[in-house]
Amino acid sequence: VNQINNVKQRKELVHFNEIVAEVFASERKKGLPQRFTFQSDIDQSLNFNSDPDLIRIIIENLVDNAIVSSFDVSYQR
Repeated sequence: VNQINNVKQRKELVHFNEIVAEVFASERKKGLPQRFTFQSDIDQSLNFNSDPDLIRIIIENLVDNAIVSSFDVSYQR
């Protein structure tokens, strides 16, 4: 929530699948167990107007929460 409150909001075309792919790539660099994989099934034409930074923060939080709840490991952002 603190990250969201500190972002200056802007509105532009968001390519959702690209943001999700970037978040997945970033998460892979954090040293997750080898057995962990990311999958998404996003319509390639899913684009909308919003703040891409806020969308990225939301996706990062959702992915981080999924990782923490899926594995019995110490995982910190």
